[in-house]
Amino acid sequence: MQVWITKYALSQGIFKSDVEDEGKGTVKEVACPFSLYYHGEGKEWHRTKESAIAKAEEMRREKIADLKKQIEKLEGMEFDDEKPNPSKKEKAHKKIYYEDFAGGRYI
Repeated sequence: MQVWITKYALSQGIFKSDVEDEGKGTVKEVACPFSLYYHGEGKEWHRTKESAIAKAEEMRREKIADLKKQIEKLEGMEFDDEKPNPSKKEKAHKKIYYEDFAGGRYI
């Protein structure tokens, strides 16, 4: 059967592939010399082009939202020696944790 693959839609686009149904929502690519499996109808593979396009649009919206959150975090960072940023606090906490539980050695 032919299906549309969306697993790599944001990096390689949507592509059509000949597959064999392996059961439980899993398909295996036929033309591939090694086993390529796609899991979850409606997630990684689709029976219709329209369904694949809708999933790719959803993936794109989610990725854009994630990138916007990352940008907000980066824009909100301050590099002031007087105020440690959260990453410095986390590193200090990890150092104490490892010294306490690794016999005084910093790992």
